Amino acid sequence: MSCIRHLATRLLVAGLVFIAIAPAHADEVWLADLATARGFVIEAARLYEARANAKVTVRGASTVGALEAVAQGRHDLVATARNANPNEPSEFDLRFTPVAWDSLAVIVNPKNPVQSLTLEQLRDLLAGKHASWSSVGGGPGAVNLYAVAGPNDGVEWSLRRLMFGRGWVNIASKRWYLNTQQLEDAIALDPNGIGVTLLSNVTGNPRVRPLKIDGVAPSLATMRDGSYPLVTEVYIVGRPSGAALAKTQQAKDFIRNDSAMQQAMRAKQMLPYRDGQDLSGKRRARELAIADRLGFTFAAGGPAGVYQPPAPGKATLVNGLRGGRPIPADGGTPVAIAPSPKESSNPLSGTATRDGALPCRPAEICQAPASQN
Repeated sequence: MSCIRHLATRLLVAGLVFIAIAPAHADEVWLADLATARGFVIEAARLYEARANAKVTVRGASTVGALEAVAQGRHDLVATARNANPNEPSEFDLRFTPVAWDSLAVIVNPKNPVQSLTLEQLRDLLAGKHASWSSVGGGPGAVNLYAVAGPNDGVEWSLRRLMFGRGWVNIASKRWYLNTQQLEDAIALDPNGIGVTLLSNVTGNPRVRPLKIDGVAPSLATMRDGSYPLVTEVYIVGRPSGAALAKTQQAKDFIRNDSAMQQAMRAKQMLPYRDGQDLSGKRRARELAIADRLGFTFAAGGPAGVYQPPAPGKATLVNGLRGGRPIPADGGTPVAIAPSPKESSNPLSGTATRDGALPCRPAEICQAPASQN
């Protein structure tokens, strides 16, 4: 066992992504998008191993790739930050079980003087109506809007649905990343950057700062009392029938009901679902109030997918996101899910490109042509 741990440490230092939270030949694999993996799934797997005498490996994937894996029977259990996409038939028969509430954290660099945005200002920033931070009370710098490039990413979907009534709507981002971890890394380097992640992913991270929305900071308390408007459910997803149903249900029940798991969620500023019954009951009224204020109606369907950068970025994105990769469980920041060494994999640095934009991974998918936004 000590040899395995030593090898895992060497791989992590080398920056590779093939690190598991369980020994080889694990008898259960939990797939998760990176946001939920970092939020609660890694800790859930640790606790579940001890309670159920099972060995669990957590693997990360894009939201779409993870849900496809369950729909096709390649994995039994997936965690995601969004509900089913009404435009994707493969998701219709999956069972989405909410296990917790999390806050959608709109993050900026700590050097950014802006402290709060109204819902209207946030909507207009996403729509590209504010080119400079000065128009929302900040400095003179340009607004650099960051987004996750994966189609129908769970975090992006949830924010866009609340701001525009549909999760697949286009936004004005020109800087695209493979996952929320890379997005957070980029904003930590860019005083003019802004993007969205889960509060559970950035709690205790001094390199980024969540903005207040309508003067209310995201937290467990403001989510619980309903004063913070941007909240979302996180889900465990499985098939509604089949040989793996009992094992999947056991994992769901554990995550929803285990006291240590609930305590771990609260420590990450998440609200266990059983503690948030008031949120569930008031969700419809809260969302309709946002829709009325911002002037839209929620749509049930529409064109599948969201804007994607053109080739070769799109090809790299597909290659980099489809497969699941293990997530470390050392309590630190998980290794970013990135393309293979044969693909573009430029690490983030403090060096700006010629046009002043910060580099990202892979570089070719970060800058979308202005004509296509």
